Amino acid sequence: MTIVSKDAADSTSGPSTSLDSKSNYLATDEPISGPPPSYEDVQAGPSGSGSSSTAPLPRPTNFMSVNKNYGGIKDVWVIDTDIRVPEALLPSLGFLSSLRTITRPNLSLYSAYGAVDFSAFLISASSKKAFIKAHTQSGSVTCKVSRLGSKQPFRLEATTSYGSVVFGIPRDYVGPLRYKTDYGSIKISPALKPHLLEISGENGFVGSVEESGFVDLKSWRGDEAELKTNYGSISLMYLDELEALGPGFQCPSSCGNSSKPYGPRLLGGSISGAQRDHFDHVRQELMRAAFDMASVVIKN
Repeated sequence: MTIVSKDAADSTSGPSTSLDSKSNYLATDEPISGPPPSYEDVQAGPSGSGSSSTAPLPRPTNFMSVNKNYGGIKDVWVIDTDIRVPEALLPSLGFLSSLRTITRPNLSLYSAYGAVDFSAFLISASSKKAFIKAHTQSGSVTCKVSRLGSKQPFRLEATTSYGSVVFGIPRDYVGPLRYKTDYGSIKISPALKPHLLEISGENGFVGSVEESGFVDLKSWRGDEAELKTNYGSISLMYLDELEALGPGFQCPSSCGNSSKPYGPRLLGGSISGAQRDHFDHVRQELMRAAFDMASVVIKN
């Protein structure tokens, strides 16, 4: 499938060249042929020609990792899983490197205290899944994933302990969708709802199960996403719906999307600065280890 602008689908004057963040992208049935797009093609956008009115997309990367103890993460990445990165340039996996098989995310975003808001563009022609992982302990997680001249499937894991999770789903997404909140609500947009087979309050499938050939997660080669929050709402909508809301979109207060750290108040009393720093350091190391452990797959 080829991603084109909504304006192009509604007119006969040719596709729009804009890559503005508010553009609405729809899927068409036009087959894709030829090699994956070059860096210049990605800069130019889906139509192959750039627009001087918008900022260019960043240079493609792979195995991108951002880890922050304080402060949010908000950025745009172009992910090309065909890029080979020497082991010496990859972030250390620590004790996890001793394990037999590790699934390293192609895009890994971690913040201990702060919201995570990202857009990821997949450009590889590979049929192997791209793996995207986003986590924050205290803050919201907003995920926007789309494909540019690509059919590459992806796996998304987005989690937070205190905050909302929002997923802008590409129109050509087909696959299982898991969503769980302990204290919050699940919000599904009217446009998505007819295409989502709700199997339970925490599990569904976007598209036709029969036509997709889905049997189980282990053998599934298509898209999949898992969204989790302990305290907050989960909002599911198509990507163009989310972009139409504009950059100022905010979840309602019930989403619990505060990015303020809860910090040492959980200890039930005042503590010294040194104690607080030690407490934060130990907790963040444990959270990071748990975050990395979730990416580990041990083969039988």
